[in-house]
Amino acid sequence: MCPECIAGVATARQALMYDGRVPAVVGALKDSGRRSLAAPLASVMASILPPPPTGAALVPVPLAPRREADRGFNQAALLARELCLQWGTPLAHALGRSDGHGAQRGSAGAARRAQVQGAFHVVGDVPLHCVLVDDVVTTGSTLSSAARALRAGGCARVGAVALARVALRAPGTRVGIRQIQSGGMRTWNSM
Repeated sequence: MCPECIAGVATARQALMYDGRVPAVVGALKDSGRRSLAAPLASVMASILPPPPTGAALVPVPLAPRREADRGFNQAALLARELCLQWGTPLAHALGRSDGHGAQRGSAGAARRAQVQGAFHVVGDVPLHCVLVDDVVTTGSTLSSAARALRAGGCARVGAVALARVALRAPGTRVGIRQIQSGGMRTWNSM
């Protein structure tokens, strides 16, 4: 599989690269509780990304219950709700996430994959075509694990949209170190 591909996800797109001012804005949403940023950030996504095909439902990537309780909200759910309004797409809270799988932020690729292994489970009805919504994609491990759970629950096709994607060659990131050292990694723009 190419380094840009996300296992189990048919198409994945992001509106922005996670550089420049984007980390500060995402941090303000997630860490400073500035929920009011969700609507303008979703507007950016909707203006750059094509809407999902007819019949698809947006599924926000859930947070672990303790993480969501600590934060007071799920930023992916806020973005998904706003995108549903702008795209006229249904929203499906079809996934749950278990506690005890560790935080992704600051973890290297192998740790990220291990932390989300089995973290997601289906709750309620699963649409036949789902488009996962997340704020930031780093390695794609979270999306891949969520897609596996949706497929196991009966979803025939899983796509994904995100506000931003970490450039795997970005200075200061520990993601993709092996590929960077071998010179085999390139920046992912869209699939």
